[in-house]
Amino acid sequence: MKPFKAYLIEQGRDAKVGGRMTTLAPEQLDAGEVTIRVHYSSINYKDALAATGTGKIIRRFPCVGGVDLAGVVVLRGVSLLGIDSGYIGFPTRQRVWDRLASDLKPRHPAALTRAIDFAELPHAFDAFIQGRAKGRTVVRIGT
Repeated sequence: MKPFKAYLIEQGRDAKVGGRMTTLAPEQLDAGEVTIRVHYSSINYKDALAATGTGKIIRRFPCVGGVDLAGVVVLRGVSLLGIDSGYIGFPTRQRVWDRLASDLKPRHPAALTRAIDFAELPHAFDAFIQGRAKGRTVVRIGT
């Protein structure tokens, strides 16, 4: 993953809290967190409060603001037919899935797909990492 732009909320040595746009490297993120390739993001009311230190919204600094987002979840370390799916674009992944569906002609394609709620993602990632996940997982973002 390449460096990316982020709205970073920090607390200075004088305990003053502030936010700024900056560029971060993936290594600067907390380990074990979900990685999302964000296409669009916004700074909401809570982000604004956090960036000004008003309301004590966050207790651990630094923090990347912008919880309202639209993007693609990147699964690092998960392979799709020997290709690290986090490093190929969606059109290529879609062609692979289309080929799997047409070439393998599964009798029960619906059985190969499961839908989960966004809140279930951490448990789903554990299953992927431990090799217990099979088929395709669709994540419901909202209702």
